Amino acid sequence: MDEFISITHDADTHPTYDPQRHTDQCWLCGRGLTARAAERGWWVHMTVDLTIAPVDLPEQDWPAGVESQGWFPVGNECAKKIPKTHRAK
Repeated sequence: MDEFISITHDADTHPTYDPQRHTDQCWLCGRGLTARAAERGWWVHMTVDLTIAPVDLPEQDWPAGVESQGWFPVGNECAKKIPKTHRAK
């Protein structure tokens, strides 16, 4: 699947986020992630247009004008909402 997908996300910080315990946040829901959870968890490759790129499509093969915003962590529960072709460990 070489399609970029859009998934609605809550850009706000989740009420349970604690900067003393969490080093990162889930991109989809804003819940806090510990360093271990972020390291072992799921990641999505975001574009500047907030679409998720397929993990098996190298950036050099992306359509003209589509730019990477980088990789963002996603919690285990939210990862279930994202197709396997669009998330990586």
